[in-house]
Amino acid sequence: LYRLYRLYRLYRLYRLSDFTDFMDFMDFMDFMDFMDFMDFTDFTDFTDFTNLPWKTRSY
Repeated sequence: LYRLYRLYRLYRLYRLSDFTDFMDFMDFMDFMDFMDFMDFTDFTDFTDFTNLPWKTRSY
């Protein structure tokens, strides 16, 4: 379902071409990267939270 939401936000980004919507889209993509991080991380082991996407991404 969130893949459809990602495609919808891509369509909204290309249709509106607004800078505020673009920043909202970048926050949404950071959230999607964090969801992939939550999917591929085993939290039974120690998890290094220093390389999260919103900390390492530069706009």
